[in-house]
Amino acid sequence: MRIVLPWLLAVHSCTLTTPGRSAPAPACPEVATTGADVEAVRARELRGARANLDGWTLADARGFFAPEYFSIQMDGSIRRLNAVFAGFTDGRSPGWARRFELADLQIHVYRCDTAVVTGLIEASASAAPANAPPWRIRYLNLWRRQGDQWLNAANQFVRVTSAPAPAP
Repeated sequence: MRIVLPWLLAVHSCTLTTPGRSAPAPACPEVATTGADVEAVRARELRGARANLDGWTLADARGFFAPEYFSIQMDGSIRRLNAVFAGFTDGRSPGWARRFELADLQIHVYRCDTAVVTGLIEASASAAPANAPPWRIRYLNLWRRQGDQWLNAANQFVRVTSAPAPAP
């Protein structure tokens, strides 16, 4: 045992310092608010926001949501993924908003595999009168990484007062 342990330590230290060998990948930070993962989640958030305007295909939506996705609605009810997909007709979901803007977006990526996003939505439904005030909605999205893709796993939102939006 006295010989084996020093030998293993020596071999291990050589694998870390062998010329031409790449260094091990840096560990994921406990929390990140900048970087490639944050920007990837931001891009997914913007894609989801755009779907409220333009709609999307069932294939696009399946690639966006995690299979376990659920949303806590403003009335406290829970809407599951099968209910989201039930709104698709002929493989497509139409957009419902004429205006849908994200503000105050805060993205935190934890350990490179989970993200928490909070933000403010200002939205106007296509069916609403043109002079109707927009809805202001605070929301929370939970994302998880699956391979190299971020999937939306959960959502909660609540309508807020008509106070002015924070300055960018």
